Amino acid sequence: MSRRLVFATPATHPNEALPLGNGRLGVLCRGGAAREVLHLNEASCWSGTGPTAVPPHGKAALPEIRRLLHEGHLREAHDVAIRTLPGAFSQAYQPIGDLTCTLVEGAQPITYGTRELDLSEAISTTVFRQGSVTLRREILVSAPHQAAVLRWQVDQPGALAVRLALTSPHPAQIRAADAGLTLAARAPTRVHWFRPTAEGTIVYDPQHPGLAIAAAVALHAPGAVVRVVDGDLLVEGATTLTVAMDIRIGAEPPPAMDRLVAVAATWDEVRRDHVADHRGWFDRVQLELPEADAAVRDLALPARCARRAAGAADPDLDALLFDLGRYLAIASTRPGGLPSNLQGLWNLERVPPWASNLTLNINTSMNAWPLEPCGLGALHRPLLDFTRRLAVQGAVVARDLYGQGGWVAHHQSDVWASATPVGATEGTPNDGASRYGIWSLGGVWLSLHLWEHVAYGGDHEFLASVAWPLLRGAAEFILDGLVEDGEGHLTTAPSTSPENSFRLADGFRAGITTGCAMDLALIRLMFDACRRAHRTLHEVDAAFIARCDGAEARLRPLAIGGDGRLLEWDQERPEFDPHHRHLSHLVGLHPGHLISPRTTPALAAAARASLEARGDASTGWSRAWKINCWARLGDGDRAAALLAQLFNPVPADVVTLDHAGGLYPNLLCAHPPFQIDGNFGAVAGMVEMLLQSHEPVDDGDGYLVHLLPALPSCWPTGAVRGLCARGGITVDLRWRDGALVEARVAVRSPRQVHLRWPRGARVLAVRDVVTLTGL
Repeated sequence: MSRRLVFATPATHPNEALPLGNGRLGVLCRGGAAREVLHLNEASCWSGTGPTAVPPHGKAALPEIRRLLHEGHLREAHDVAIRTLPGAFSQAYQPIGDLTCTLVEGAQPITYGTRELDLSEAISTTVFRQGSVTLRREILVSAPHQAAVLRWQVDQPGALAVRLALTSPHPAQIRAADAGLTLAARAPTRVHWFRPTAEGTIVYDPQHPGLAIAAAVALHAPGAVVRVVDGDLLVEGATTLTVAMDIRIGAEPPPAMDRLVAVAATWDEVRRDHVADHRGWFDRVQLELPEADAAVRDLALPARCARRAAGAADPDLDALLFDLGRYLAIASTRPGGLPSNLQGLWNLERVPPWASNLTLNINTSMNAWPLEPCGLGALHRPLLDFTRRLAVQGAVVARDLYGQGGWVAHHQSDVWASATPVGATEGTPNDGASRYGIWSLGGVWLSLHLWEHVAYGGDHEFLASVAWPLLRGAAEFILDGLVEDGEGHLTTAPSTSPENSFRLADGFRAGITTGCAMDLALIRLMFDACRRAHRTLHEVDAAFIARCDGAEARLRPLAIGGDGRLLEWDQERPEFDPHHRHLSHLVGLHPGHLISPRTTPALAAAARASLEARGDASTGWSRAWKINCWARLGDGDRAAALLAQLFNPVPADVVTLDHAGGLYPNLLCAHPPFQIDGNFGAVAGMVEMLLQSHEPVDDGDGYLVHLLPALPSCWPTGAVRGLCARGGITVDLRWRDGALVEARVAVRSPRQVHLRWPRGARVLAVRDVVTLTGL
């Protein structure tokens, strides 16, 4: 079964280009013929010089904000909050530059062939002809060799002549020598991406320079002549040309040219090691769905996507998107590095959309949703390691802004692990901060990822040394900040439902209130994770857990409004945008386990009503979240309908929100603009259709493993291998005509497994592997 993205023309826009990466180095390749442009990134290259400062007046203003909210003066609370709580926006992820490869002009015309990305090997290949000469170009980004490698080959000896140029959008020194090219630059000191300041949007301050950038490009071209021409490298008379590139940021030493020369000289070994490394991740899961007939397979990808978006079944295209998402995860984050940002790893702009930052109110979490269930738990560690760093800054913010213990994080962060509320530019308040910037549950949501990693992988050492202290710190911040609501409950104040808003009686657009559903759900999920962690660690802090239990017993409950929908705010309030892309109040349904058709049918019905009212049409990533929600409600056909809509073709040059979301021609998610979270959310949603393990079982120490809980009718027959469930369980499934026919359940250590499938349920004592048939 082919797992390739194939195109018959080169990319003319970055949203048509093909992404490669090793978690640190990223390359977008356009697949040009006469001129190939490789856009280069390095995950740690950001603007800025350190974390944002804590707003100086917020701590003194917080009691007044809470008093105003308690008394129902929401407009006045808004005014005080946006003046005092927000700090500066995050800094921005930065591009490195471009490597441009231009064929030396000749009289022979160029005939384009194909460009493709092989997802199973993580290699992009371009083939074309120049006159009678066939040129083949392969590009990979190697994790074992820590280099991006470009290989040219022609079928006539000495027929290749190409000029290589290295450029950067930053002020840079670029030097050329026979061995290769080097670049030295500085990232911006600051990028005011939300709005410019008196000093401008992009600031390079020599007194406070940004991160150092060092890049190197080495060549290996046996028998060819290499010359320096006007600062570029000209290679003539080559039969093969191999180019190896590396980038280093900050205090790291610049790339060693001799190492890159050695990499370039050993292409066969580098390629073999790269493919083996990639397949070691990629082959952990295999989804097999019916292959399309030849007429559909022969359609160009955009046309095939348009057909799927119109509602036509194409299971094999769904499986291709599933594999693309897993490929992107492997390419964009690796152990020891940084988590995927809003654009994964690939960004061309110094002022990218939303700074290409880590947006903690949904997008950063969505990026991680498919990792554990797809056997990629090790790729979750960069986010967990980042959370550990964030908690250090978050403890300072908790103390200095709130006067509370533990740690806190807000709407967005960056490579500096900034943890403050955001929304101010040079002290100028921003009304939008009331809808997103002061949301303070980012640390709580991230702490849940720590427990998820333990729940799937069973790493008790990690739980004791990393996860438990951070979970406890996130809970301590909440416990210190809960307030009385005047009705006998504890609640949060101020509270927002990111990034939605409501109208006050005078028509004012407001976002701040108390006890939004998202806060209440995340806090309950965190208390549950703390209890589970505590039991696993043999009750290390009973007094603290008792404090959590006491607070949860008094926590304001989730409620259902008069219209049957789940209440989003503290009371029924008229929405400013009834079809808003965020589903913040449904976090208890997905990714949480508080709302279930099986255990809480009334809340599940209210969640369904909320989804119906929101509607299906939205941005790309929002559609992906809805896929997951409908799968949790057991409605596979509705989830598949949302998946079909996600294939909505968005033209490459559409980068504004006035266009419906979907996929760009390269199948990357179009918010629009490009945001990678929709790709990851789609993978998670397809997993949720096939396997769910989020619901605790009655004994409180395990999870119900639900097989084919939301199988859509458009996938009547298929198989999946290697999916992971909580509890250290791996599941292989095979189904035919909509019915489960075989399930293989493997466990990391002997345990009871609670299984449920559409026609039955069973509790198994599994020591190693059990295969069930005749289901």
